[in-house]
Amino acid sequence: MESINFTANRIKNVNIARKYYNSYKPCRVSLVEMDPANQKDIDAIYKITDKWDESFTAFTYDDMRTVKANPELKSQLHVYALTTQNSDFDKIKPSKILGVAEIVERYSDGNKIEVLQTNPDFIKGSFNEKPKFKNIGKQLVSFVKKAFGDKPLYLNPTCTAVPFYEKLGFVPSVRKNILCISPKS
Repeated sequence: MESINFTANRIKNVNIARKYYNSYKPCRVSLVEMDPANQKDIDAIYKITDKWDESFTAFTYDDMRTVKANPELKSQLHVYALTTQNSDFDKIKPSKILGVAEIVERYSDGNKIEVLQTNPDFIKGSFNEKPKFKNIGKQLVSFVKKAFGDKPLYLNPTCTAVPFYEKLGFVPSVRKNILCISPKS
């Protein structure tokens, strides 16, 4: 896949686990914040959405396009990504993006994780093999909880994702007549 310009700002390096033969070892990756109103960042999300079939990043792509058309919404939308690229962020390859988190700050009673998506190639290994990377979602959620911990953090997980979020300290709650998960008090 060709490089595209990307205006992400590196926030910090984090460790996830990478499979080496039959065990996992720490792997250093970059946590970056994307600009939701920047066309190059929108294009990067489009490219991974196109590659990651049936990905929730399609919602992130639509939300970023909305922000581009309505710049006054920019402060309410945050998009973060984990990437194996550790330098040269103006020429990042979408194929190196491991996961994406979209956070919305539109609510007076809390913030919302709108999207948390790991590259489907790294969620499960093929033929019952272990996945190539682990802890992508865990690192994204950990960062989001620290960065947005001043207010409750909500999300609407799929049924299969509820145990993942509970393991990370979220508990089921009801908000505006929908089932949500929020952090433990």
